[in-house]
Amino acid sequence: MPLSKTSGCSSSLPPTVTMVTHLDMGRFWMLPILCGRWEGPMVAVVYDPEGKDGLWLDEGNMAKKVGEKCGPGTRVVRFPQAGGGEGAYPVNKLRNLGLREVKTTHYLMVDVDFVPSKGMEGVILEELRKGKESGWDDYYDHTALVVPAFERVGDPCSTGVECLSRFESGGYIPGDMDELRGMYKSGEVRVFQVTDNPTGHSTTDVEAFLGGEGEGSSKIRCFESNRYEPYLVIPWCPSSTPMYDERFSGYGKNKISNVFQLRHMNYDFRVLDGAYLTHLPHPVSKDKAKWEKRGSKAHEEMDRLYISFTRDVKRKFGMTPRVRLCEFM
Repeated sequence: MPLSKTSGCSSSLPPTVTMVTHLDMGRFWMLPILCGRWEGPMVAVVYDPEGKDGLWLDEGNMAKKVGEKCGPGTRVVRFPQAGGGEGAYPVNKLRNLGLREVKTTHYLMVDVDFVPSKGMEGVILEELRKGKESGWDDYYDHTALVVPAFERVGDPCSTGVECLSRFESGGYIPGDMDELRGMYKSGEVRVFQVTDNPTGHSTTDVEAFLGGEGEGSSKIRCFESNRYEPYLVIPWCPSSTPMYDERFSGYGKNKISNVFQLRHMNYDFRVLDGAYLTHLPHPVSKDKAKWEKRGSKAHEEMDRLYISFTRDVKRKFGMTPRVRLCEFM
């Protein structure tokens, strides 16, 4: 396995990339959609705390069912959890389980409800090859590629069957750059969570991305907010790549914390050109409903944990990140 230069890992082999995703049984129907768009290796970690569905009594049977639609390049890991699954969705536990299955130089961590654009793997690999040939500083160690994220606008579908039908009918989720530009201009798609989490993806220069003509990735000089949480292609080295902090669960600060650590570990960030993710509308999952039922208390717990986490990161890696906030530039 090609690993990073500074930790005994070798960068002599050509770049390869694995998509890693996580899901519960209620979103299992989304997995073949990702498989239909992603042509490379994939790891899918399925959260099945109750294990009562006869179709998925064991990992081998689950893998066989997915393999019929996703092919031999998809590795399925089932994560049962004792106790009936009353706790919050163990999102970072699932992500780490997926990372341990990665056998490539890089990985792209996505939530299962994000559909990749067509040909994304090829776009990523070409960009990685360019970066390697260009000699970006610490390229194989400390360069993360930002994959721009969008969302479909309109009435949400009420069932998985309805959502899948809309996708399969065509024209619902963009596939290439021309389709994205057209749907963005018409208002059918927009930046992900631009209305309810405006700083979550605001650092990505979407207008420059949409106007790009294959010039390659663009370097991010500064972050507009500490709440920036892009989807990233990250070099994978088991001995040095930071794992996700498994204390974060549910739907609060779990990805932002990882991005914060990457910044303080002196990673560079570059916006990928020519590929993107689009959020697929879907009904609220059981785990999300349980999280929302807990109200502000659940969010407050994660907020307190995040404050403690950032202090620990600064103490270990230094107070000033390589990519600073724009207000301090």
